[in-house]
Amino acid sequence: VDALRGLKRGTINLGVNEGFSRELLPQVLAKFHKQHPGVSYEVTMASSPRLVELALSDEIDFALGYNPPAHAGLTLLAKREVGSCVMVPRKHPLAKRSWVRLSECAAYDLAMPDSRLALQATLEQMFARVGMKPRVVLTTNSYELMRSAVGAGMGIAILTQHPFGIALDHPDAVLVPIRDPRIGQQALVCWTRAGRHLSVASLSLIQEIQHLLEHKL
Repeated sequence: VDALRGLKRGTINLGVNEGFSRELLPQVLAKFHKQHPGVSYEVTMASSPRLVELALSDEIDFALGYNPPAHAGLTLLAKREVGSCVMVPRKHPLAKRSWVRLSECAAYDLAMPDSRLALQATLEQMFARVGMKPRVVLTTNSYELMRSAVGAGMGIAILTQHPFGIALDHPDAVLVPIRDPRIGQQALVCWTRAGRHLSVASLSLIQEIQHLLEHKL
C-alpha cells in the first residue's frame, strides 16, 4: 500500500532560497528520509521570484522561500513571520549588542544582495522607511559570498533571521537582531501552483513543513 501511495518510491522536486541549503532544509530532509528512505529529492536553489516562475510552469512541485511575489496562480500552503538581523564580524562594535536599530547600521560598509535576490527590494523598502543611505561595498546574488565577506571583515550584511532563532554557525561572525517599529517582519512561505496535483510523497513532505512552520517555537 505504501508503494502505491508513493511513500516507498518516488522523487520530490522542490525549490528553496539559497539560505535553506545550510539552515533549515537539511534537517527537514534528513528526518523525512529516515521515515521514507526510498524517496529521492531534486532541489533547485533560486530567488523567490524565480521559484514562483518554476512553480507556475510545473518545473517544481512546490517551493519554500521568503516574500514571494503575489500571484493569483499560486496556493500558499504555510507561512511564518520572521524578523531581520545584521551579520557582523565578532570583533565589530555591534557584535555584543543584544539588538540594534536599522539606522545604526548606516555607519558601516554593507554587503548587499543584487536585483536577482528578492531581499534587495525588501532591504530598499526598509532603508527608505528609516531614511537610510547604505554604504554598499559589495553586491552579489550569493548569500554565501555575503556571509563569507562579513566573516572576513569586509563589512556587515542585513539578513533574515533563522526561522527558529538558531545561532549562526560561523567562526568569525555573529547575528544581532534588528528592532525597529518601522521595519516589518519577513514572510517565510511554502507554496505551489494553484490546482496542481501533487504526489503523495510531496504532500507528505509539505505536511512536515507545515507543521514545522506553524508549530515550532
